[in-house]
Amino acid sequence: MLRDCKGSFITTGTRFVEQASILVAEAMALRDGMKATLEAQIQYLQVEDDNQIMINALKGIVHIPWEIHTLIQDVKSMISQFQSI
Repeated sequence: MLRDCKGSFITTGTRFVEQASILVAEAMALRDGMKATLEAQIQYLQVEDDNQIMINALKGIVHIPWEIHTLIQDVKSMISQFQSI
């Protein structure tokens, strides 16, 4: 779900992920949400996630699990397109 800085609804999305782990599903959701944010031309982003593996993988603290490596690389490449994240 995307909200603006005032908490107002912008958009939401869903995707069917057959036989995907929770980690893969969360990484896909993050990537898709960031894509939608860029398409909406939003330059300031706050990301919240409760999956410590994802957070640490994005921060470069842990080795990125192979199953989400490409997704995390996609997210990292999008990060530079925001004014603030």
